[in-house]
Amino acid sequence: MPKFILWPEKPDIKVNCLDAVNGLDPEKTWDVVIKRHVNSKTKKQRGWFHVLCQILGDEIGMHEGQIKEIAKAQLFGWKKFTYGGVELVMADGHSETLNGIRYGQLTDIVYQMGSDAGIQLPPPDPYRKAR
Repeated sequence: MPKFILWPEKPDIKVNCLDAVNGLDPEKTWDVVIKRHVNSKTKKQRGWFHVLCQILGDEIGMHEGQIKEIAKAQLFGWKKFTYGGVELVMADGHSETLNGIRYGQLTDIVYQMGSDAGIQLPPPDPYRKAR
């Protein structure tokens, strides 16, 4: 099934989209979804988040994954569940499904965590390569 992203500067894509809809078999039922386009997170954005988690973790004696889990819990909240008779608490959401804006909020949370701990984390470097 084709997917179209309608860009204001490329009106021909809208024509191609309408042609695709008009070409659908009228004897079948179709789902056609139109939603506002939201940019997904970038490799650079994801890489920088992990770098910040590692730096903060090293500074306060925690593992990068622990910092990431705390940041996700700040964004999504905590959930409790029992596994093997042990009650566990973890973030109630996944960062993999976040768009660029929401993923940026995760980075902001890590900066706030650093600030709360009295640690100044480095600002984003636009020339730094993603991991």
